[in-house]
Amino acid sequence: MTSSRRRYPGVVDTVLMESPANLLGRLPTTVRMTPGRLRLADGRLSFANEAGEVLLDAAVGELHSVATSLVGLAVWKGDNRYRFSFGKSKVRLRAGSGLVGSAAAIAILPQAASELNDGLAYIDTWVETLTPLIGPAPQGQRHAKPWGQAAMFTLVFGIMFAALVIFFAILYATQ
Repeated sequence: MTSSRRRYPGVVDTVLMESPANLLGRLPTTVRMTPGRLRLADGRLSFANEAGEVLLDAAVGELHSVATSLVGLAVWKGDNRYRFSFGKSKVRLRAGSGLVGSAAAIAILPQAASELNDGLAYIDTWVETLTPLIGPAPQGQRHAKPWGQAAMFTLVFGIMFAALVIFFAILYATQ
């Protein structure tokens, strides 16, 4: 992580923070993520993937509501939620969809989670830096909180249970 000081409160004129991060997909899992770099510089928060494609670039005044989750943090730009986990995972899932893709995703979930543990130290630093710069949600705007630990475990075990049921149903049907 790199950082520098601000000259004036609330005005960022250099790179304040930058670190490896993963932009998470719609489901709150680390399986569907886009690795890249999260950067706070010149009053803007941006995320670019490893290919250099910018997936988020917004002035901090356009963002609201910093929240922590089990694996990272979330910020909102209007109704769009951007969720990030920190650290660079070596796990890559390029499996197909359906039963094979689901089984592959379940199989690598523990490995992905353990590799991301090293990056969890970034969460507090990012939240402490972003909270004074990013305000609360605009009046009347509501958004769902990030999933907590219980919901995350319920999702993982639900997927595992469903995969087992499907596996045994196929096994039974082919006999």
